[in-house]
Amino acid sequence: MSDVLREGIRLHMDMGALEKAKAIYARVVAEDPMAADAWQLLGAVAVQEGDFHSGEIHFAHALTLETDPKKTAMLHCNLAETRRLQEKHDVVTLDHASTGSRVAPTEFCRVVLAKVLLDRSEPRLAIPHLQAVVAHRDTHVEAWHLLGRAWLSVSVMDEASTAFRRLLAASGPLAVEGYVGLGQVRQALGALHEAITYYERALELNPTHFAGRLLLATVWHQHGRLDDAMHVYASLLEQSPAHVGLLNNLGAALLYRGREDAAATYFQRALAIEPGQLQSLGNLYIYYAERGDVAAARAMLETAYAQSRNDIFRLQAALLLPPVYATQDELLATRAALHARLDAFMAQDMTLANFYTTELRPPFFLVYHGKNDRRLLETLATLYRRAVPQLSWTAPHVTTKRPQSCIRVGFMSKSFLTNHAHGLLLRGVLAGLDREVFCVYLLVVPSVSEAPDPSLVAAVDTVVHLSLHLLDVQRDVAALALDALVFADIMSDPVNYFTAFGRLARVQALFWGNPTTSGIAAIDYFISSELLEAALDVEGTGGDGDHYTEQVVLLPGLGIWYDPPLLPATPGRRSDYNLDEHWTIYMCAQSVFKMQPEFDVVLAAILAQDLNGHVVLVQGRRATWTEQLMARLRATLPRSSFDRLHLLPRVAGHDAYMRLLSVATVVLHPFPFGGSKTSAEALALGRPLVVRDATHLRARMAPAFFRRVGLSHLLCADTDAYIAMALKLGTNATFHAEITGVITARTHLLWRDPQVVTEWDRFLFNAVRVSALDDTESEEGE
Repeated sequence: MSDVLREGIRLHMDMGALEKAKAIYARVVAEDPMAADAWQLLGAVAVQEGDFHSGEIHFAHALTLETDPKKTAMLHCNLAETRRLQEKHDVVTLDHASTGSRVAPTEFCRVVLAKVLLDRSEPRLAIPHLQAVVAHRDTHVEAWHLLGRAWLSVSVMDEASTAFRRLLAASGPLAVEGYVGLGQVRQALGALHEAITYYERALELNPTHFAGRLLLATVWHQHGRLDDAMHVYASLLEQSPAHVGLLNNLGAALLYRGREDAAATYFQRALAIEPGQLQSLGNLYIYYAERGDVAAARAMLETAYAQSRNDIFRLQAALLLPPVYATQDELLATRAALHARLDAFMAQDMTLANFYTTELRPPFFLVYHGKNDRRLLETLATLYRRAVPQLSWTAPHVTTKRPQSCIRVGFMSKSFLTNHAHGLLLRGVLAGLDREVFCVYLLVVPSVSEAPDPSLVAAVDTVVHLSLHLLDVQRDVAALALDALVFADIMSDPVNYFTAFGRLARVQALFWGNPTTSGIAAIDYFISSELLEAALDVEGTGGDGDHYTEQVVLLPGLGIWYDPPLLPATPGRRSDYNLDEHWTIYMCAQSVFKMQPEFDVVLAAILAQDLNGHVVLVQGRRATWTEQLMARLRATLPRSSFDRLHLLPRVAGHDAYMRLLSVATVVLHPFPFGGSKTSAEALALGRPLVVRDATHLRARMAPAFFRRVGLSHLLCADTDAYIAMALKLGTNATFHAEITGVITARTHLLWRDPQVVTEWDRFLFNAVRVSALDDTESEEGE
């Protein structure tokens, strides 16, 4: 190294005289263009001056000249950090960081690699590098800060808190980051008052701290202090007008306030800056979609696609489905359009950019159409698998043998919540599986509002709380080395749906929380029962009855465990709901999206033929859904009938729902999509239930109950028979009393059937055994 270069370094490093140092480095490279050290130092000066683009160019040039492996490694790390500061979070940046850290695992290179991984939303991969840094030097506060961020990202809150607390004793800005990090931990855990305390402490140390002010405003937003939150959002936007998070948050606050046009403007601004920005895209298109304004939601996605050319928006637009249809013709046309769009996509080479940071929802409302969804769902799964090959990742343990102390079985869902049907249907199975054979895991996808049902937690050996990041979920589930993985449902939540594409257990099965096929090749079995399935082609050999991509398991009987529903201490009173004691109440207390147009003929006939009859429905989760349903019924029913139609507010909780159901004269089981839990509850109350027999599982839950308790003669063969049965139960007091008595006498046969657990034991044991035999045969054939 020349004396001139040493003088430049002295001015640069010791004196901070960047301009003078830069002039010396420039003179050196002018005299010797091959001087790699001088190019690297020019890059360092550029970065210090905030000129990251020039820094990247200088580091890249130095890399082409440098021959010393350690210096080359440092240049890789410098390049990675400079690209990262320009928000280039691509594989090129990762490769530079990985190469540098592998060749020269210095503190600097490890921290740079960790930062790159964090920016790429891969915190679990970042954690080991940061742990290595703090293990080597316990006082490395930047590493502790990054480690806190990483643990927070994967929702390991105790570890995150420990890391952030290490910053509190630091001087300067990192102490502020410690308080901000602790606030984020408490906010993520829902301890909002504690979060406010930490954010306020951070702002006492630095009143202008951007993230602290933003996060404090988000807590205020969650508390409903919208004026305070919006004031901060607007103030911060003056400092950073291109901050997409702020644009989204201010839009969300305005949206909540009903200032929809203003909100849309902020979402559009955010998407113009970052076309794949999940929060703004989700707030706008989900808002319109959940209102049932599918056209507006689709227009938003089409606009986003036009801005970004990201196929992910086209696919989202294709999958938009209304919760409520105006006519049956509209429903059929919607399905035909979906078929056409998916078939067209199959002929294209789709690119789903930002897949892991964009919320793609499975087509939840599709199953409520009451049709065979196999081809649609199989096509959709093929599109995803082809566009995102990483979805089909196989966990290492699946292809290797392990000592087997027990058969590890995991049950996965977001719906393991109190009083949720998907968990209630499985609770007895979870508790009853033979613990001399099985180890049982409950895999809980996070719910914003609730913790898992304590009775389900008590029924298993281990509860695993998953994150919402699909790659993290894959790794977390794979780490359990499960022999069998049962998805309690597949269409209610994107984490469950997309996790199912991977091979995370030797045996993967789907339970019928959402009673339709998955269409996903990695799901081996669909667990149903003899009573729940009609005479279908369950072997998947083709034909009209071929509804499943999975091999269907027909457990004997019902195949589900039901605890007897708790009866209300005091029955409901009609006066509580403004219903007259003398009316004949035909009640269908189901979700609005189950009220399909083909069921309208039933309501019309009942109201036309029983002039004392009143139909009681419940309002939708969204007011607009209720409005759309009422508009359809207003157009369908004569005024004299429509005036005897009542929509009651939704009720929360089991006891409240049972009290409501108890005031019914007759309970109507809807079609083409029925109810399981609600049917069981009606029968537990001894209420006559009108049921049309069905071919598809989604409407066969109540028919299965009837067959189980010996009431198959009460099943209605068609719609006309259904109407006749409802009217007979409503107008013939003797027949009503007779059926009530029969139901009361036989309903006990539905509850706590020990055969159910025995058959689940047998199925899981044999499925895992067959999988192991298949592995053995494969090895012998090699």
